[in-house]
Amino acid sequence: MGTNRRTQSPQRRCRAPILPALGALVAVAGCPAPGRGAAATSGYLACDPIIRALADYHDARGRYPVRLDELVPRYLARVPTAAADAPMLLSIEYEACPPDGYRLQFRYAGPGMNRCAYEPGPDAGWACGGYY
Repeated sequence: MGTNRRTQSPQRRCRAPILPALGALVAVAGCPAPGRGAAATSGYLACDPIIRALADYHDARGRYPVRLDELVPRYLARVPTAAADAPMLLSIEYEACPPDGYRLQFRYAGPGMNRCAYEPGPDAGWACGGYY
């Protein structure tokens, strides 16, 4: 008797979807984690002068500004924006957090949607996360 095509066909169908799924997993596994890579680096560079200006403003006035434009022109020549200063970013956002704090964050895509946020204080630093 000949080869039973019915028993071979389901095996091929079950194995075929694994290859695209495995390729997608390898593609995502090779991508930088949130907070790493070229887009994140551009965000850190764009936000660094803002963080310094906020510290100088706070040292001089004892509080953080309500809006970033309060830093201009004494502490910053202009407020950096994602479009002008870091085109890989979707946005740069600032929020004053009274009585004595703030949150500065940037968002970017690739892979997935990512957000990195900076808050001053004893544990100051960047915290990044994202999703696919």
